[in-house]
Amino acid sequence: KPIFSLAFIGFPRENVKITYVASSRTVRITGERPLQGNKWHKMDQSYPIPDYCEPEALQGKFEIPILTLSMPKSNKF
Repeated sequence: KPIFSLAFIGFPRENVKITYVASSRTVRITGERPLQGNKWHKMDQSYPIPDYCEPEALQGKFEIPILTLSMPKSNKF
């Protein structure tokens, strides 16, 4: 099973969101964390899902600060 890991240092769990975008077959990861004063650091990244993976079976696990996505292979491959 392909594994994808990212480090989100300083991002609280409740401020990180993972969304599957079917139209582009990507995983979109957004997050924000407070900086000094009223400033925020925002992050918005998208990653393609390989053709051999089943997007409906994506699983995410966030153990601060590491976000791990597992992408099970499709039965078609």
